[in-house]
Amino acid sequence: MEAAFNAFDPDLYVATLHSRPEKPIDNTARPDEEPATQRGYHFEPLNLEERDPDISTIASQAAAPVDLFLQFLPEKIVEKWVQYTNEAADRYSRENHDFSRSWKPVNLAEVYLFIGIIIYIGLHREADLRSYWAANTFEKFLPDHPISRLMTRDRFFQLFRRVRIYNEAALDPTESHDPLNYQKVDEYSNFLQNEAISLWKPGLRVAVDECIIGYKGRSKITLTIPSKP
Repeated sequence: MEAAFNAFDPDLYVATLHSRPEKPIDNTARPDEEPATQRGYHFEPLNLEERDPDISTIASQAAAPVDLFLQFLPEKIVEKWVQYTNEAADRYSRENHDFSRSWKPVNLAEVYLFIGIIIYIGLHREADLRSYWAANTFEKFLPDHPISRLMTRDRFFQLFRRVRIYNEAALDPTESHDPLNYQKVDEYSNFLQNEAISLWKPGLRVAVDECIIGYKGRSKITLTIPSKP
């Protein structure tokens, strides 16, 4: 049989021989073998061939950091986001005339600029998003952020609310095994995972810290460990 790495990703699989899932929608598998009736006296260890991790040429010899960035966010992906965003905005504008007067369709360059601003904001933290566009006064001196000259505050917040990385028309709210929140990121999540797999092949020794794996159980308690990546 085969089992997916996670229940919401149909593209990545690992073979699980002589085992069965605990639940129909659960990836946890247990042995499906008859119990042994006799005790063994001879142990044969599993000998694995030594294998070093391999990083592809694209990742190790990128001409510039932006080349590696574009590997994970190429134009073909952003062009889809442009299409999804404009289509969703068109549907909304038919119901909201005030929005239709203020909205201008996005293009490829503007979405890339918006993503760049998001990255900048992540590196240069302010208490409030509006602070990046705030003007200096005699009473209060504020940092001068260059992004304020690249995109207006109103346009940024408009895109912040309206940029779509998924096709709204393709969402299925009746799909119980794939909630809407997962459907919205499935397409790009699958692309990221496939690109990462194509760039890096793990070696023989791999360690995974359980604290960096997101927990999707029933607990509503969120535990944040600042020292973990």
